[in-house]
Amino acid sequence: MVGLIGATSCKKDDENGPVNQTTFDGKAYTIKSSMVQDYGSWDGHYNYDFYLSDATVLDSQADELDGKILIYLELFSAGEERFQTGTFNFDVTGEVDGKNYFNYAELVYDSNNNSKLDEGDTWLEATAGKVTVSGTSPNYTVSYDLTFPNNKKLVGSYTGTHQIYEVGSAYPEGERSSKKRLF
Repeated sequence: MVGLIGATSCKKDDENGPVNQTTFDGKAYTIKSSMVQDYGSWDGHYNYDFYLSDATVLDSQADELDGKILIYLELFSAGEERFQTGTFNFDVTGEVDGKNYFNYAELVYDSNNNSKLDEGDTWLEATAGKVTVSGTSPNYTVSYDLTFPNNKKLVGSYTGTHQIYEVGSAYPEGERSSKKRLF
């Protein structure tokens, strides 16, 4: 279990706009925390799961989070030695040998406006998009441009120190496992 996780962010100005900002369906949010679950290698790729949120603490034991948005990105970099930065394209075709890709990304937003994220809020799965990761572990910039049902867009980036937790093999016995959400 990941337990209680505090994360910090860098607040730098960027010529291209605000850092650590994300926009979904016309509404702006400031991303304050991040964590990564390191699932290791599987089938020619290395799996990092990124969690980005406006919550100041991410807690895998909680039933809810104080916040208005949580972004989950399940990224697979080409090669099995370690996670490699680069551009990750949405791909559900299975034709991913030698490519960085993701086939699952999820967004949870505070649809009942109570400033808490829980099972009662809206959960959406991405249908298309691109994620770019740059930097050196644990200091990454994660930029994303994702499309969700009804052509709703999530666009933004987060730069900061990501808390990285080694989870182990993502896929025991070669089968895709169902991963636990934060709550």
